[in-house]
Amino acid sequence: MGFLQAVDAAQVIGWALALGALVVVAVKGWPAIRRATAAASRAVALVDALATLPEDLEFIKGELRENGGGSVKDAVVRTEASVKTLTADVETLTADVGHVKRQAASLKTSIARANRTIKEHIGGQQDESGR
Repeated sequence: MGFLQAVDAAQVIGWALALGALVVVAVKGWPAIRRATAAASRAVALVDALATLPEDLEFIKGELRENGGGSVKDAVVRTEASVKTLTADVETLTADVGHVKRQAASLKTSIARANRTIKEHIGGQQDESGR
């Protein structure tokens, strides 16, 4: 007697219904399954990140303390000192440029006055000579 002869119609119908239910659950449940696996993946990534958190925090703390030249804090201190020096230099140069501008204006006035005097002198000589 074969396997198919030992199975009655009710069992075949039962298996077909179970298989159909399994397909329906798989198709309808697939988005939920995908969300669950994505959440599990994120949870694993979070656990991995949390595992290195103490070392990461120690590294960050080290960068925020002076350590003789190599930390971010040391670079900030050097940058701040350089900015103060540059600010003082710019203020000095600004004052010097202002002084040079005033001298140039004074020279321009002097040259204009000298040109007028020369023109008057030359003009006066022309009048005296009759030309």
